[in-house]
Amino acid sequence: MILVVDDDEDVRRFAAVALSAAGYRVREASCCREALDVCSESHPHLLLTDICMPDMNGVALASEMRLSQPGLRIVYMTGFSDRKMEPGSKVLQKPFTFEELKRVVESALS
Repeated sequence: MILVVDDDEDVRRFAAVALSAAGYRVREASCCREALDVCSESHPHLLLTDICMPDMNGVALASEMRLSQPGLRIVYMTGFSDRKMEPGSKVLQKPFTFEELKRVVESALS
């Protein structure tokens, strides 16, 4: 299951619909607190999260989720090109296409 977290409903819905169409099981969360609730109910294989959100940033969310799921795969989404991420992080630059989303998710899950 892929957990898509973004406070922008349009981006979140696009990613969820695209990933569902590609055959993935998807859950959505509009904020980090909601994502943590989803994570406590089910264990996603991949977290696709925006970096900048009002309640907590995506990097902090990923760190917190990895406490209970050390093998969780992470893909960060951002509209800012100047973000410094830890080496090896998968980053999807917004706006993105269906093909770019699918390629990055497949790479993260392989």
